Parts: sequence; C-alpha cells; structure tokens
Amino acid sequence: MITAAAPPPVVVHRARSAAGGALIGLVAAALVAVDPRLGLAAAAGVPVMLLTSIETKVVLYFVFLPLVGWLKVRFPATSVQGVPDLLALALLVHIGWAMLVRRLRLPVGELPVLLALLFAVTVVVQSQNPIIGATGEGIPGARVYLEPFVLFLAGLAVWRRPGFVDRWLRVVVGTATIVGLYGLKQLLLGFDASERAFQQESALRTLAEKKLFSTLPSPDGFGFVAAAFVIICVLAHQRGVLPRLSLVAAALCAIGVVGCGVRIALIGLVPALAITVLLLGGEARTRRLAFGAGGLLVAVGIGLGSLVAVTPATERDDSFDTANALEAAVVKLALLREGTDDEDYQGRSERLADFAAYITRHPLGAGPGLVKLVDANTELDPNVERPPLPEHILREPWIFQHDFYYFAVGVELGLAPLLLLVMLLLMGAAMAVDAVRHAVDPAVRVALVAAAAVPVLALVYNLTNEAFRTPQVAGYVWFLLALPVAWAPHLSAPRDLPR
Repeated sequence: MITAAAPPPVVVHRARSAAGGALIGLVAAALVAVDPRLGLAAAAGVPVMLLTSIETKVVLYFVFLPLVGWLKVRFPATSVQGVPDLLALALLVHIGWAMLVRRLRLPVGELPVLLALLFAVTVVVQSQNPIIGATGEGIPGARVYLEPFVLFLAGLAVWRRPGFVDRWLRVVVGTATIVGLYGLKQLLLGFDASERAFQQESALRTLAEKKLFSTLPSPDGFGFVAAAFVIICVLAHQRGVLPRLSLVAAALCAIGVVGCGVRIALIGLVPALAITVLLLGGEARTRRLAFGAGGLLVAVGIGLGSLVAVTPATERDDSFDTANALEAAVVKLALLREGTDDEDYQGRSERLADFAAYITRHPLGAGPGLVKLVDANTELDPNVERPPLPEHILREPWIFQHDFYYFAVGVELGLAPLLLLVMLLLMGAAMAVDAVRHAVDPAVRVALVAAAAVPVLALVYNLTNEAFRTPQVAGYVWFLLALPVAWAPHLSAPRDLPR
C-alpha cells in the first residue's frame, strides 16, 4: 500500500500561521465594517499581537493597568478603559495559539487550575441565564469576571521564565511610584477640573470626603492597589530590585492606603503585612528586614491608633468639613471606636442578614452583570425604564448598593461559585506559603511571599466593597494566584515558552 508522506513540520507551521493571519485579517475587516475606528485600533494592535511575546504582553498589561484610570479622566468620551480588555484578549489568543502550534503546556491537570477553570466555565454558563438574558447584559457582565481571569492563564505561562520575576517587580515598582506620586499630588494640591468633573458624574461622596484615587478610577480601587503595592515594593527592596525607589514607592503608597478613605484597605493591609513579615522572618537572610518591617508596622500602628484615639467619634459626614484626605480618613477611622453602634456597621449587618435569607431561597444565581442594572437614575428618574428583572430581585435594594463583592458574586453566579472563589483565594495563599519553604531561587521566594499576602488582602477587602470587579484589582490577584501553581515543588523544570 502506498501512503502519502506527512507534510514537514515547517510546512504545517507555515500553514497554521497563514491561517492565523487570514483569521486576523477577517476580524479586522469585520471591525472596519462596524466602525472604522475599531478597524484602525485592530490594525495598530496586530503588530503587538504578532511581534511580541506572551511575557511582553503581560508586562504591557501591568504597565497600563494602574494608569488607565488617569487616561479615562482626561479623555472621558473615549473607551480607553478598554485597553486592558484588549491586551487580555491578545494574551488569550496568543496562549491558545501557542498551545496549538508550539505545544505550550500549562498544568491544567492541577487541582487549583481545574477549580479556576470551573469558576470561569460557571461564569460563561451563567451568562446565558434567562434572568440576565432578558436584559442583554449577560456577555458584558461575564467579561468583568473573565478578562482578569486571563491573567491567571498568563501567569501559568510566564512565571517560570528566567528573569521574569525581577522584570515584573521593576514594572510594579515603577508604576507604584507613579501612582504614589500622583496620589500625593492630589493630597497636597487637591483635585483638578478633570478629576472633579469625572467624579461629579459617578461619586459625589469621593469629592466631599476628599478621597484620593490617584490614577485609578475610584478610591476603592486605589485603596487595594496601594496596599498591594506596599507589600510588593517592600519585597522588591528585599530582592534588590530598584531598592531605594522601591522604599520610596512603598512609603508613598502607604500614604495612599490611608488617604483613599477606604477603611478596609488599612484593615486588610494589617494581616497581609503580618504574613509578609512572618514569611520573611522564617529565613536568616531576610530576618533583619522582617524585624525592621515589623517594628515599623507596630510604630505606625501605634501612631495612627493614638491619632484615632484622640479624634472625637462624631458622624461620618463630619469628614466633609476636614482640610484634606488624611484628616477625613482619621475622622472615619475614629468611628470604628463605636463598634457595633457604628451606623455603617449596623447597615452592613442588616444587609448580611438580607443576603443570607436571599441566597437560601435563590442559591443558583441570576447571571453576571445583574448588580449594575439598577442605580439612582433607575429609581429616581421617571424617564428611565426599569430593567426587566423578576420582582424577587427588584424588591431587594441591597443587591444594587455595590458594597459587598461576595454578595454580588452570590447573587449573580450563585452560592457554589461564591464558595469556589473563596476557596481559590485561600488555596492560593496556602500553596504560596508552602512553596516559600521549598523555593531555592531568591527571586521566586520573594514573589511567593507576595502571592501569599495579596490574596489575603483580597479576602478581607472583598468584605466591604466591589473593587474586585475591576481589572485593576482582580488582575493582580489572579496573576499572583498562578505563581504557586507554576512553581509547585512537584511540577517539572521550567519549560521554554514561545516568543
């Protein structure tokens, strides 16, 4: 029997590349037909897609991520906030193409990866939920969850590349310095006209309480990013990556944690820094830094606590009359002394009871994107039509108050995905703690400490706001969750990745 010889691998590779180029061309042509500006954007993005590595795309993502809010403030009529979405899409396509053509292997058989993929699949399935489907918001709502999730897959692909950890730390220190300096500018000079106009449309309380938001879209996002930057910059200093600048960035971002006026940012930073200090203190060569950081943390805590102790606990609206963001933040921190008598605490406790009752009756979720469908305009403006939602949802106003990420996940995706997300955060932190003990490479060890601390920060932060819905928060968390999986002691040696 005569059989045809298989085509050489080079021919197969060129054929696949040609098919990929044709597909990209068809997509660009379709975008031009819809909107010429989209076509131009696609044309500009093709070189980024074809001529850069997965690693470079990840670096570009984290360069833009904390700064895109500043661009949105300056150019509010544009869709510049979608840049991270486009970069995440380029990453996803590149990873998929690399797995198909270049045989990039990801540890998809590992339990954390399977659970993470299960969470992503749940989001996709819930986007077709009839409740959210009636509003047409299923796919846009799913994107909020899935775009940052791409960074988990990207992390699996790039964390083991030689030298990548130091490169990423340099990016974080650089962007943290910019974010910290701009937050200091807002503290000392106030908000400019563009910032006031932007927040006037979305959050009047941000202006009234003088909450800093730096280059981020909101104080909630800034609070988390600043807290995460404090941890990562301290670790970068230990690693010797831009050591002086990293300390300056950590100090600037620490001011931002207080000045953002989001109390949970400061509360969440405490256990995250405690984990950082404990893990660094477990090794002789990092023990000195751990003791120094621990002593500084105690000193700052005592100073801030003393300041809060002498500040009268009056009412939250008294922060409107303060001179600057730090004074306003201290006024709100003083309210914590009231404990369960605090008005904010009582309101959140009531909403917790409402959520428990609701999720017991409706544990299956209503679809991603639901919590953004009702706002003040929907309720107060008679000219705005209410979305076609079931009455059992519309009669629960707490669903649309945007201050509990866990509540939003439970309502949109269901009880099981909510528990799965919490499990992933806890598992990622626990795996990172375990991997720190086995790490030989000092750079990897430092990054693993961050991977243990930042998910703990996220676990606490999600208790009182929905900042995790933004890529500026979720992107960092998902990316760091991939690190202990990529460097798990039982996995194989580093693999060469496609450029």
